[in-house]
Amino acid sequence: MRSLFVINSLSGGGAERVVLNMVERMARESEVDVATVYAGVEVDYRLPSSVTVADMGVDPGAGKAARLAQLLGARRRLDAFVRERELEGGYDLITAHLTASHMLARASCVRHRCLYAHHASVGTIEEGAGALSRVAFRAMYRDEGVVAVSQGTKGDLVRAYGLSDGDVRVVLNPVPVDEIRARSREPISFERPFVLFVGRLVEVKRPGLMLEAYEASSLRETHDLVFLGKGPLEGELRELARSRGLGGRVYLMGFQANPYAWMARSSAMVMTSSSEAFPMVLVEGLVSGARVVAGDCDWGPREILTGDLARFLVPKDDVSAYARAMEGALEGYPALPGGFAERYGVDGAVRGYLDFYRERMDRGREVSYGL
Repeated sequence: MRSLFVINSLSGGGAERVVLNMVERMARESEVDVATVYAGVEVDYRLPSSVTVADMGVDPGAGKAARLAQLLGARRRLDAFVRERELEGGYDLITAHLTASHMLARASCVRHRCLYAHHASVGTIEEGAGALSRVAFRAMYRDEGVVAVSQGTKGDLVRAYGLSDGDVRVVLNPVPVDEIRARSREPISFERPFVLFVGRLVEVKRPGLMLEAYEASSLRETHDLVFLGKGPLEGELRELARSRGLGGRVYLMGFQANPYAWMARSSAMVMTSSSEAFPMVLVEGLVSGARVVAGDCDWGPREILTGDLARFLVPKDDVSAYARAMEGALEGYPALPGGFAERYGVDGAVRGYLDFYRERMDRGREVSYGL
């Protein structure tokens, strides 16, 4: 079996981690290729040595028009790579993850034999896009195989883009359960009790709101606040902590190859995002043994924190509610329901992608090179 994954980069991020988890599993028994869209991006995730990685050379710092032109040029590199790799046999699975990867795949020779995985809401995808771009997004996915990472995301895509129900399949993001549990026992270089935020330091994750919730809670007297992740808001976040007199209690630790050990040792782990299709970090935190608190944003958190765990799902903009939930988590946190971890296993996700791909290919779509 042979597979191709198209992804923006191998930098730290949820979609990138999904690809990493699937690639690591599939590379044990089959050939796997990865095509990365952007050049010169720091690599946080290391793939198995058996995996062939091809860089498509798009400059992530280019303006929108220049980047679009580069994407169209990169399709020739992707076409050439696919032709060469398929000389010994065709791919049994092709997937593209994130918008730039979707655009590249859709313009290339794999356009009708690719699954387009959506890891964000339509609102997030189209943020800042003009009317013409929104029309282009709608056309890009019509009649194609689309993977949604939650039921809410599927409904969002069907409504916004007019997709048919049969063209969209929900496949939950996979987490390597056994690896997480093993690595969560490793030591960390932090001794004091702390509250944890894990995610990119970008607007949609709202790290500033996390700091406000921490400041509003009684935990600011007894616990530090640790951020794992990197992003453009790092400087702003440092300045906000300093201006609030919290500079000595707030730690920005950057990207950590093993966040699970931090999750396991946190007193509470909090997610303050304004939007999440499927926040894999919540599942990872719960599997690691963290007491998880999350804002009830569209769509994923409410599909993960169910039953007794729903007590720690709070209104997404309510600073006081986050503070109370953090304090309540320290007083007592429910056990995970039976079968929780297994629901998000990597093997199940791989089967989900492969089954959907085979169904799509069995429809007898014509495969041709070029536009």
